[in-house]
Amino acid sequence: MGIAPRLGRMAVRHFLPLAVLSLAVGSLANLYFWLGADRPLVGPWLLKQFYVNYVDFGFAKRALVGTLLYPAFSAPVVDASTGAAIATGLSLAIFAVLILLLDRLHARPLRPQAAGLGACVLAALLLSPAGLMEIAHDIGRYDALNIALLLVAVALVLRGRPRLAGLVFGIAGLVHEAVFFYGGGPLAVALFATRARPVDMAACLLPGALALGAVGLWGNLEPAQLAVLDARPGSGTTVWSRGVIEVPIALKRHEQAALTFYTLAPFVLLLAVLRHNRASLGRYFLPPAATLLLFPLGFDYFRWASLGLFAVALTLLTGGARLGWRLPPASPALTAIFLLYCLPLGPLGTAHPLPFLELIWLHFTGWGG
Repeated sequence: MGIAPRLGRMAVRHFLPLAVLSLAVGSLANLYFWLGADRPLVGPWLLKQFYVNYVDFGFAKRALVGTLLYPAFSAPVVDASTGAAIATGLSLAIFAVLILLLDRLHARPLRPQAAGLGACVLAALLLSPAGLMEIAHDIGRYDALNIALLLVAVALVLRGRPRLAGLVFGIAGLVHEAVFFYGGGPLAVALFATRARPVDMAACLLPGALALGAVGLWGNLEPAQLAVLDARPGSGTTVWSRGVIEVPIALKRHEQAALTFYTLAPFVLLLAVLRHNRASLGRYFLPPAATLLLFPLGFDYFRWASLGLFAVALTLLTGGARLGWRLPPASPALTAIFLLYCLPLGPLGTAHPLPFLELIWLHFTGWGG
């Protein structure tokens, strides 16, 4: 048995403790700053979103969670430290739900079987910097919640409930609109895998599209509302006033190389699986590749690469469970890509890569040498 299946077998058998370990490792950089610089785990940029709600601001993007938490974050406004503590507690609870869903829906059904495609996918989520470690590093972001909702939505489609899945997808779009790009693909894959009727496909995907359209048209705030929001704890009020396309940021050559690898590697592996199983590229490759449309919409480039992994992972898990996809023959090139991608180097980062390695480098070079 090759090393990739062995990693997969380990991931399936010990998924829960390895997931907790992955989340702990992903949190090390945040803990480093928290303990050494008295910085909250949920930074001010992400804290601001918890104060946005439909009650005070009308329809606004990313306001659903703030509306549900309105009693905790409403006037008299809680201070930044209390808000960060609430946001941290909520994020940890969401992490727990995400891990349990992955275990219940994917790891547990695979345990009686030999390691295969699904097991290798779970190994990538556990070990890769783009997987659960990245979710932990980006604590306070709504991505973890939306990935959990996406797991539920895909499971509902596979159980013959595409319309209920559409409702969940629409809710996720109101949590954070980016889910349409990385979540619509896995949902479409599940719909194709179950041979859903066109009317059910529309009912499943349309709510997310409507949420995206509403956010694009009416999600920003008026100047007076921005002033009210700016007075509340956190930073990043400009999120609710900026346009759709963001000016790209410059990356160094090694950052460009890292971005290229971590973005494309999952899709290279997906393509190899699809070709080996003679699966349709139009149905099973193009939908998750819609994640790449996120790149011109914001400069959280490595975050987009991480979301690409989750889109590909759900596609492969669906194909393995529902369509019987199998691993392609182990070639030196594919094995090298998979193992390098799964090298646990800490979280992937958002706008710049591998912050855990950067912290180690700065420490041993005298913080800026």
